[in-house]
Amino acid sequence: MVDSGVEGCDQATGQLSPLAPDAPTFAEAGLAGGEIISWIGLAAPKGTPKPIVEFINASVQKVLSQPDMKQRLDELMATGIVQNVPDFTNFVNQEMVRYEKVIKEQNLKY
Repeated sequence: MVDSGVEGCDQATGQLSPLAPDAPTFAEAGLAGGEIISWIGLAAPKGTPKPIVEFINASVQKVLSQPDMKQRLDELMATGIVQNVPDFTNFVNQEMVRYEKVIKEQNLKY
């Protein structure tokens, strides 16, 4: 463990956790920019017909908008977000650039 003077932080999302309401956010602990989010995405093989991709996207959006699903996600402190293909592709590319920078700065090997 690194002795940083910080005893504990939230989930690294920038939001206080109801499970640890006294734990500071990363920014409050002086670690601004260190936020980490977990995400899950669906991908289809290149060349999948657009109507199929749109059907899957609409189906996931329908499931995530159901009250019982929203409640369960809230219990897990998760958020269901459905993006269109270009927005999700852009998000993934931004994440790759972000973590590539961290890997290089920290001289991590993978």
